[in-house]
Amino acid sequence: MDPSSERSDRTPWQISRHHLHDLVWSAPAHAVAQRLGVSIPAISRACKRSAVPRPGRGYWRRLETGKRAQKQPLPPCPFGMSDSVFIGGDGRVTASTRGVRRWAATGAAPPAENIYDLRARAVEKVGRVQVRKTIGNPHRATLRFLECTADPAADLFDHRRLRVIDAIVKAAERAGASPRGPVGADWIEVAIGRRTVAFRVGREARGEPGAPLWFEIRGHAVVWRDSCGDRLELHLPEIVAELFVVATLPA
Repeated sequence: MDPSSERSDRTPWQISRHHLHDLVWSAPAHAVAQRLGVSIPAISRACKRSAVPRPGRGYWRRLETGKRAQKQPLPPCPFGMSDSVFIGGDGRVTASTRGVRRWAATGAAPPAENIYDLRARAVEKVGRVQVRKTIGNPHRATLRFLECTADPAADLFDHRRLRVIDAIVKAAERAGASPRGPVGADWIEVAIGRRTVAFRVGREARGEPGAPLWFEIRGHAVVWRDSCGDRLELHLPEIVAELFVVATLPA
């Protein structure tokens, strides 16, 4: 790679996943790299980070010889990832970074995935969420939460809150999240893709074991609460799924 191409790599392009997918399937990698003024590895890294499929070995040769070659469709945006992709630079820039070049695409991108489809996809990914009868073998994030909780005596006496928290943490991890543990006295952070989401489970009457529970996600309007005959445990699949939804929505 020549020095001018190396310098260009340091000024990243901002492009949507849809348009990046169109680019890498429109011409061989070296032609796309030359068009953008970046290196081929920079394009490869951008595609890998954003789950954009690229043509496999022999794809362009098959087209040149008139043989059939199948284009892979663009999959839905991974949970916790932005639809914006940065090519070049260090891959950690944001839209507000100075010097970012925005790709002026000729065609309009398809409509973004609507919230209902996103939630359905998240619920399917999470699957069943089971709350065990005893705390048994708690997740390490649950143990750290118990150490930091503002009301440890009540939590030790009333295992239900801990069992619900443990079920949420374990289900999120099974679905691909990385629980990070407590933040402060009540919140628990979960890393999903490139985003971090915090949640908490609280009691309606603090300090009273057996009191109704509620669940909320930091900065999110939706709150789940116990009600007569409708306990929090019945909604855990959609509750855990909402963590993935919030991590994927535009910030």
